[in-house]
Amino acid sequence: MANDVSNHAKYQFANKKISASADSFKIILMNSAFVFNKDTHATYADVSASEIATGNGYTQNTKTLTGVSVTEDDTGDRSRITFSNVSWAASGGSIGPSAGAIIFDDTTLDDTVMGFIDFGAAQTVTDGGNFNVINIALNLTSVSATAEPSNHFCYQLSVKAIDFLTDVFKIILMNNTFTFNKDTHATLADVTASQLATANGYTQNSKTLAGVALAEDDTNDRARATWSNISWTAAGGSIGPSNGAIIYDDTTVDDTVVGWIGFTEAKTAPDGANLNVNSVAVNAN
Repeated sequence: MANDVSNHAKYQFANKKISASADSFKIILMNSAFVFNKDTHATYADVSASEIATGNGYTQNTKTLTGVSVTEDDTGDRSRITFSNVSWAASGGSIGPSAGAIIFDDTTLDDTVMGFIDFGAAQTVTDGGNFNVINIALNLTSVSATAEPSNHFCYQLSVKAIDFLTDVFKIILMNNTFTFNKDTHATLADVTASQLATANGYTQNSKTLAGVALAEDDTNDRARATWSNISWTAAGGSIGPSNGAIIYDDTTVDDTVVGWIGFTEAKTAPDGANLNVNSVAVNAN
């Protein structure tokens, strides 16, 4: 079964509206004509008309998912949310045909659609049988041409620990021997030894990102956070060489590393020049 996450859910994670570990989630069966659209199927109201009718052991909008587990999956480079299997017992007639199941967050104000489980082909269970949905999982990943995320950042989004609009984010320059590892570089403490030293116009852990904007990007199927360009002015000597910058969340308890901006080549700003980092962005996919 293929699982597809809605773009609105990605935005809600980035806006600290969803906690995968604490919210109540429901699952509903969709009729055989339903086709999921991750751009427009944002809330329960957008899909409710296509839920199969109450009858024969199925009751609309009543099945709550249990057994939630949220893990930081360093092998798959994602945060993975899983639930226990669910079933409906057909009684008095058949349940279906159903093309798949929608998971929505019953705790959010708008009943955010989390995603769609595609059965691959319409399923029907006859009287006396069980309609089962197994291996229920949603994956939150984050990839970007601008900033490569840490896996810990994806996990933190899933458990409502990060809010792009209200948290304070800082950016630091790394030395030219640093190599980012999305599995192990989870917090500021994991990378601080490779930060450029304080000198010549650069001060460690002092540059705060500003001008944040958070958008639900339906064209590219993601939530996108952007910030204003940033620069350091070299004074009394050079800044660098630096092969990239780390963004971290200064509001989280552990100073979560959000991601890594790798420069195409090491940058050095001579005395009097600026070392610039432009087009600062992180995507939640």
